[in-house]
Amino acid sequence: MDKDSTHKYNCNFCEYETSRVYCLRIHMMDHTGERPFECDLCPATFKQKSKLTVHKRIHTGEKRFKCHLCPYSANGNDNLKTHLLSHTDEKPFKCHLCPYSANQSGSLKKHLLTHTGEKPFKCHVCPYSANQSGSLKTHLLTHNGEKPFKCHLCPYSASGSGNLKTHLLTHCGEKRFNSEKRFNSEKLFKCHLCPYSANRNYQLERHLLTQTGEKPFKCHLCPYSCIESGDLKRHLLTHTGKKPFMSSVSLLS
Repeated sequence: MDKDSTHKYNCNFCEYETSRVYCLRIHMMDHTGERPFECDLCPATFKQKSKLTVHKRIHTGEKRFKCHLCPYSANGNDNLKTHLLSHTDEKPFKCHLCPYSANQSGSLKKHLLTHTGEKPFKCHVCPYSANQSGSLKTHLLTHNGEKPFKCHLCPYSASGSGNLKTHLLTHCGEKRFNSEKRFNSEKLFKCHLCPYSANRNYQLERHLLTQTGEKPFKCHLCPYSCIESGDLKRHLLTHTGKKPFMSSVSLLS
């Protein structure tokens, strides 16, 4: 019995090993692509029947797993376990390149894209690309003119929640980005190519373009290209001859 309990079953295709033959069978499906359990309501397929059972609760709306600390409920035990980390502040998924940590593996995967510079989510209207689908969705609002984030104190509206938060500071009079806070603020986003660091993700993304030489914003009238969309907008004015920034001297003359 002891001999059987210590026996290891090895995968012929990779270094995976397990003490249970059932686990090896499930693992082999990763190599063969086999997913025998199919949902009869959508194209989803699974390696295990238990995963299919949990998936079907998405269609029925059933959420059997309840959080004992808040009203949250989930259709699977794994989702509930992940949620419970938000109450404990535990962040077991840590980045090996910077101090960033997360309570979900998916969040860590998204963060790692900031180090590699990869931006898989492309805009179909302009050269913009992003490392998160949410950032692309927010960007697309700039093309259709939609501004769903509305100020409750004035008629102002914005296409992104970040712009609305910045606007709200004008009502409370808070000067968030003063020099003292800039000096004392921790800069968690670090460049893996040079000593540069930033306290905001978008600042690191912009900096990485200076390292790679990539200039995604291209002029459609000449060979000019640049790193930031604002620079391209200013450049386009050289083609139109428009001068929106008139000096006070010219206005008085």
